Amino acid sequence: MKELLETANADVICLTEAFTGNLPDHGDFIEADEDYGYPIKKGRRKVILWTRHKWADIDQLGHPDLPGGRFVAGTLISPFGNIRVIGVCIPWAAAHVSTGRRDRVRWEDHTRFLEAIGRYLGQRVNTPTLILGDFNQTIPKLRQPIGVYRKLEEHLLGLDSMPRPVELRLWREAC
Repeated sequence: MKELLETANADVICLTEAFTGNLPDHGDFIEADEDYGYPIKKGRRKVILWTRHKWADIDQLGHPDLPGGRFVAGTLISPFGNIRVIGVCIPWAAAHVSTGRRDRVRWEDHTRFLEAIGRYLGQRVNTPTLILGDFNQTIPKLRQPIGVYRKLEEHLLGLDSMPRPVELRLWREAC
């Protein structure tokens, strides 16, 4: 995996549910907090951001309502300008339903995350921002409840700060 990522010659890489050892040896990385609400697996993070450039203004919290370990942000200092890069691993539909704390219903942690990230993004309206990671939904909508997909659209897919939503190909699709 490390060799494959190295040959991608990317400026930014976002890995979810991964280990920093999977990243190229050069560059700079930031990672989400290790505690994401399930038993900790040594060295594993829900979100890791890597760049060949430098990170500044690193944030592992985002908004106080975001669950721990599923968010990391930093300002990418690069030759093409500074960009706020946010890495997320939005909880899957059954997070803490039958495993973990077992105190949730389906999609509860997912929709709470979307609402909290929406509040966070609302505070940063004038900052060029790139959001990467595992959204744990199919885009466009396939099987998830329409209300859950609308939350995704409201808080992430239709950001008003862009002239129009930017289409990003997933790295694995580009290979």
